[in-house]
Order: sequence, then structure tokens, then C-alpha cells
Amino acid sequence: MAGKNNKIYEYDIVNDIKSIKTLILTHRSYGGPKSYRIEKGGKFYLKLHQIHDVRIKYLSEILKTNKTITTLYLNSSQISDVGMKYLSNGLKTNQAITKIEIIGNGMDTEQIKYLCGGLKNNKTISHLKIQDNSINNDGLKYLVETFENNSIMHLEIDYNNNHDVELLKRMENLNLQKMD
Repeated sequence: MAGKNNKIYEYDIVNDIKSIKTLILTHRSYGGPKSYRIEKGGKFYLKLHQIHDVRIKYLSEILKTNKTITTLYLNSSQISDVGMKYLSNGLKTNQAITKIEIIGNGMDTEQIKYLCGGLKNNKTISHLKIQDNSINNDGLKYLVETFENNSIMHLEIDYNNNHDVELLKRMENLNLQKMD
């Protein structure tokens, strides 16, 4: 029962703080017993060991209407296929997020497919960093097809399992710039 209350509490924290600009959900420990930390500039860190589907579902609901979160970091968060589907639903209608970073999650083709579904019609996200995952050539194909008609200007997909030269050339032809 305590776990369920904690999930609701975490949702309330994120939902009630209107000045959040950067939401960082991570498994990394930032010291101390707190489960969250807020920094100047609107950065909100929520320390989790794994971002379970219920938390991603809450996040998705928040993203549908939130107008202040512009940056979303989901590094090493072990998001499942179901969780990525929830996230995709939140990104479809979000008009505030401009940057997403998903590093070291082991994202596979199915998760990339869901993510691309959320990004396909989103016109505000311009930076995407999805390094150190398990994105193979099929996942790369979804990314190329999505970004041919999308607002993404900066993309980093290093350290993945994609080696299809033709797909990589198509990606280069999209005039994407390397992120800083």
C-alpha cells in the first residue's frame, strides 16, 4: 500500500509544481534520503530505481496538458514497451517539450516504433538524444521515416546497433545537426 501512495505522491509533486522546465527522471542517486530535488532554473529531479508503467502513465497524462516542461531526461530509466506506449501518447499532444534525452535504456525496435508514433506529428520537439540503446536497422528505419516530416533538427543516435549504410545516408540527407 505504501508503494501505491508513493506513486500518487510523486505524481502530485510533478503536477503541482508549475515552474518546472526540466524534468529529470533517473535511477541515479543524488545523495540524501529525499526522493526528489528542485534546482534553480526549474530543474526537477525525481530519483527512481525504475520508472514503472504506472509512473510513465502519470507522466503521459501530465505531458498532455503541461505547458512548462520543455526538457525531458529519461536516462537509464528502464522503460518497458508499455511505458513507452504511454509516453508516446503524452508526446502526441504536448506543445512545450523541445528536448528529449533517452540514454542507456536498451530501447528496442518496438519501443522506437512507439516513440516515433508520439513524435510523428509533434512540431515542438527539436532535439532528440537516444544514445546507447539497442536500436537496430529496423528501429533506424522508423526514425528516418518519422523525421522526414518532423521538426527534429538535432539527433544523436550513437552507440546503437544500426549499420545499414543506406538508412544512415537517408538520415544524413535529412539535414539534421549534431547536438551540442
